[in-house]
Amino acid sequence: MVTERAARRMGELLLELEKRKIEKLTAQRFILQCVLAMFAEDRQLLPRDMFISCIQDCIKRASYDDVLGGLFREMNQPVITPAGRYKGVDYLNGGLFSLIHGIDLTRE
Repeated sequence: MVTERAARRMGELLLELEKRKIEKLTAQRFILQCVLAMFAEDRQLLPRDMFISCIQDCIKRASYDDVLGGLFREMNQPVITPAGRYKGVDYLNGGLFSLIHGIDLTRE
């Protein structure tokens, strides 16, 4: 659920990305993609816990491109993903997911 706490954490993440010298517009796009993914999960437009499991996998071991970038790419496909890790992910029109930047995530 996109809560006040989650919104605050996204603000903190934006500041952290900027400290890491990630271009401001790239960081802002990533934050918006995350917020929309959280909203989509909450509204059952994504399979249950899809976004959070991708984040947890990134923290544990997986690369961004393989997991979260993959989810965002699937959210940009004009069909429902029929199989695999992202099975059931639907298209979210609007262009936000038309550009996916690889961002290395750290535990912090």
